[in-house]
Amino acid sequence: MKRNRPYPIILILSVLIASCTTDNDQQKLSKEELVERLEKKQEDLEKDLQKLKKDSEDLSEDARYQLSKALDRIEDERSKVKRQIRKVKRASDKELDNLKEEVDDFLETSSKEMDEIFQKTKKALKDLDQ
Repeated sequence: MKRNRPYPIILILSVLIASCTTDNDQQKLSKEELVERLEKKQEDLEKDLQKLKKDSEDLSEDARYQLSKALDRIEDERSKVKRQIRKVKRASDKELDNLKEEVDDFLETSSKEMDEIFQKTKKALKDLDQ
């Protein structure tokens, strides 16, 4: 009499369980990656703020005023980054896919805005210097 072997079923179940946990681990990793990218952006903004504040010490009053407007905009960007970090940390697995694209778009937009802020500030300070 031929005995039914449960091995193929056990093997299939093992592979399915492993793939499920791998997907879950991948999503956790993706969530962690998103948070890390946002925290890196936050650190960069903090460094920019500190550098600008330090550089502003030797400027004239008009130049400091121009710089303070830039600092306010950087502070706003930093607040947006903090909100994004909280949003990603609270996101469910289902929401995570949509957030990945949102975070990518946010980081791209934020970088463009920061470049614009620095260019305008540099131009304003240069104009004041003349």
